[in-house]
Amino acid sequence: MKSFIIISLLTIITISCSYKPKSLTENSLIGSWECLTGCDAEIYKFSKSESEFTYQSFKNQVILKTGTFYIKDSLLTLKSDDGTTEIYMAELRNDSLILDNGKLVLTFYIEETDFSNNTDELFGGMEDLLKVFPDFDFSNQEPVDFTYKSEVFENHYETITISGIGVKTSVKLEGEFITADDVINRITNVFLEQGFKPDILNNSENCNTYISENMVFMICVTETQPNEFGGEMNLAINFGFIN
Repeated sequence: MKSFIIISLLTIITISCSYKPKSLTENSLIGSWECLTGCDAEIYKFSKSESEFTYQSFKNQVILKTGTFYIKDSLLTLKSDDGTTEIYMAELRNDSLILDNGKLVLTFYIEETDFSNNTDELFGGMEDLLKVFPDFDFSNQEPVDFTYKSEVFENHYETITISGIGVKTSVKLEGEFITADDVINRITNVFLEQGFKPDILNNSENCNTYISENMVFMICVTETQPNEFGGEMNLAINFGFIN
């Protein structure tokens, strides 16, 4: 009996002494992390560029801070673009990131696309498609929420809200764009060439919708003002992901 107790104690001591926290590097943090306690933000997204490691923090699906980060001697340093610096003692335990001995706790967040809205990736996707229209001014982009009707199962639908990017522009009806339909058809053809398909369910009198996997584009004519020189139309394009 004594031998059994001694062996059990030695086993526990051996396991305890052999425990080593996971080594922590910048690459260990790549991905999205949800804060469970102690943070100002709800989600932290860590990324790697060609020259540095960057991060973004989100609250209510809006970017709170952006900047760079690095790790040295188990210290995580966040250098924000607004000039502030935060330093934390960091430890990685399974899928949890423990900062300052538990004052802040984050867990790895799998569904990154839930918080891909309002990020550089989303703006970039919009710009890639719209840069083929050099005559249009699509520079004024901003976060926007728009509704989308999604099929839950056959002949049953629900209306969801997509948090994405919106852009508004005015287009003169002249040259190759004599009518509003000319403008819409030109943009539509670009979407179709990029692999988007018409989403008739979400079309309306003034809006046409296109979808590619979980990516949605909605083009709306908000107003057309004809005049003796051809006129002008106001156009709104919303872009986002279905989560």
